[in-house]
Amino acid sequence: VEPHRARPAGRRRPAWRERGGGLAGSARNRLLAREYLRLLDAVRAEIVRNGSVAKLGATLPWWLARDDGEAKYVLRFGGVRRAWIRHVQARLDLLTVASYTTGVSRDDRRVAVARVADAVEHGPTEVLFETGKPRRGRPRRDETLYRRGLGGLEALCADLTARYGDAPGFRGCGAHEYLDAFASGTRRWP
Repeated sequence: VEPHRARPAGRRRPAWRERGGGLAGSARNRLLAREYLRLLDAVRAEIVRNGSVAKLGATLPWWLARDDGEAKYVLRFGGVRRAWIRHVQARLDLLTVASYTTGVSRDDRRVAVARVADAVEHGPTEVLFETGKPRRGRPRRDETLYRRGLGGLEALCADLTARYGDAPGFRGCGAHEYLDAFASGTRRWP
């Protein structure tokens, strides 16, 4: 469930307003963020009610996993005002942050590693990189490592481990659609 992709019934466009200034500039975004927290609470309650050993995890894109003091990422919920990602992490056993990137230059890798700092420092976090082929044409900036191959993925994972390997919240890195594992099964990744 990706709150920024939620679509009202019968509509093609997401309800989340990317240009709406995050949470501060959009009542609709705040509503979706609160509903997402209620969903996580309901799932957690069901896990507890059933006495299950299941763990609760969620995946968010890096731009929603920020706690940089900007009001656009702060939400009041349950009488507590704090960064939305802190509300989310308080409900999870594991957060996976999708840190999209197309580049593997030293600067690109530094940016990708820095993007996840807020999440890693505040709870169990795995960092995920997109490796699938773009749906159409060339990848947009910050979309996928598809053209960078396994070497690009390994370089980013090495940087993450060097930076966060000793952090209690760091749970490693992963790949989404590595070698099309979750797509057609055809090996198209370079």
